[in-house]
Amino acid sequence: MCVRVASGGRVLLFVFFLNNIPPAIGADLTVPTPPERNDAFDKLPPLIDIRTGASGFAEFSQSATSGDFDGADNTGSLWQLRGVANREIGDGWNIQLDGLYRRVNLDGVSADAVSGTAHGYFRRPEKYAVGAYVGTARAGSRTLSQLAALDFDQDMTAFSGGLEAAYFLSRTTLFAQAGAGKIFLDEADLDEASAKAGARYYLSDNLRLDLEGAIKHWRADDARANGFSVATIAHYRLSQVPVSAFGGYRFENLSGKDDGGADISGKSHGLLVGFRYHFGSTSLKDEERTGTLWSSPQGGF
Repeated sequence: MCVRVASGGRVLLFVFFLNNIPPAIGADLTVPTPPERNDAFDKLPPLIDIRTGASGFAEFSQSATSGDFDGADNTGSLWQLRGVANREIGDGWNIQLDGLYRRVNLDGVSADAVSGTAHGYFRRPEKYAVGAYVGTARAGSRTLSQLAALDFDQDMTAFSGGLEAAYFLSRTTLFAQAGAGKIFLDEADLDEASAKAGARYYLSDNLRLDLEGAIKHWRADDARANGFSVATIAHYRLSQVPVSAFGGYRFENLSGKDDGGADISGKSHGLLVGFRYHFGSTSLKDEERTGTLWSSPQGGF
């Protein structure tokens, strides 16, 4: 998603790609020999039952888009590598990490972006899940200056956070997310608010249809803009091999005004196809109810 703001001859391009898995953190620990303890302690339940198993998937996808921004036709393509992992840490509490690397081509110009989201939540399988997320995104000066044809260099760093919830029915999952964020550039900052809701319907444990809608609001000192998107996608996973394929459609609409009263407008249509390799789950439904659950608050399934 790109938001272009013209004010006093100055062009500001906002590039916000979300979902990169943070670098792994590890350390070598020296553990002393534990003292002898009374056998009665073995009968007490652990405070947190940390399990060694994890579930998730690795994904490759590609999409093509066409649109009209500020009266100019645009075409583009995007491919991405995504990794998602979930781990239950005991008593219904879970941690999910979602990471993404993207390469976008827009009218012959290429750019890269990385981002990441971490979810902490409580889940009762077949009932509900509630939690919170935090995310960060990074785009370098080359990305911004190329896409906006700017004559200055600056980096972009974005942070976001919010709440999320899901409700499980026999064949349907309902979910919602809402949050806010801040985008920092060398010469301008942007505030963002977003909300997203959707449904997943299981025709079988390995065949699923998704539908979601999202709204966003961006605000800077010299501009305001609103975005709306709706998307649908179908997933199918092989029963004997942990591989799935998916494809879908997304529509996005942008509207707003800068401080001079000029309109900011745009819309786009996109088609998406991709593949996933799953681990730690037996079906699409099993993965959602006991493993990875959340989609990215910034878009994607």
